Amino acid sequence: MSLIETLTIGAKNAQIILARNAPNLLTGTALVGLGTTAAFTGWGCIRANEIVRDHHAQLVCDWYEKGGESKGEPIPKLTTKDIVLLSYKPLIPAGISFICTAGCIILARTTSAAQTNAALAWGTVASQTLADVRQEMRNVLGEKKAKEIQDNVAQHYIDEKHPESTIMVTDEEAQVLCYEKPFNHEFKSSYEDIRAAVNTINEMFQSDVWISLNEFYYILGIPPIPLGYDLGWHRDNGYLAVDFSAGVNKQHKPCLVIDFRLDERISGNEFSKAKNIY
Repeated sequence: MSLIETLTIGAKNAQIILARNAPNLLTGTALVGLGTTAAFTGWGCIRANEIVRDHHAQLVCDWYEKGGESKGEPIPKLTTKDIVLLSYKPLIPAGISFICTAGCIILARTTSAAQTNAALAWGTVASQTLADVRQEMRNVLGEKKAKEIQDNVAQHYIDEKHPESTIMVTDEEAQVLCYEKPFNHEFKSSYEDIRAAVNTINEMFQSDVWISLNEFYYILGIPPIPLGYDLGWHRDNGYLAVDFSAGVNKQHKPCLVIDFRLDERISGNEFSKAKNIY
């Protein structure tokens, strides 16, 4: 590989890393900018005060030398305009630093929102395609064969994503290892407990139009995620339904894999009507 090819690949990799971490980098830069702005402001104020004081002292000296005191003339004073014209230059660095810091904060928020929207949009296409494939598989092969394929897929998921469990489950417990596919969470529960959590969510639709994913996570004992507030279920799109698949891990422990549809909350009380998100 030539030097030019190496440099080209390195530049592309750096571009990918910078793009993925842009919000964090911009936020860090903004924090540095806050400290820099404070330092420049402090230095600028001290310097501006010295300039104004020295200029006023020079005016008083000139007034005294010209006999202003003996003539009964008033001591010269600086106007607001004079003070502004004398003191703005030392504060220019602080102003530039403030503008750059504000720009980093705005870009960090914009970039983070853009990445989130892109992830949601990608998930919409992928999940809708997967749902169509599942339905067609049931229609062509039948429910029993489709279930067998679904369990095989779940076993492959367990082997690939969770070869070693981080949660201990004893033989005396009525619970088993469970994996939630949309966001790849590992937790401990049982088929009955998960069904009860689904029923609890669906009962909440009697009084609520929107139920967030994090509310379902809370019932299952899964930590909330940032996207979990904007993903969930809208009553008009149908109640929560969970697909169960079974498998075993490398420790020969039985495992449950759950999968489900998700709706995206657009803004306020507006919701998508057919968006399935992973």
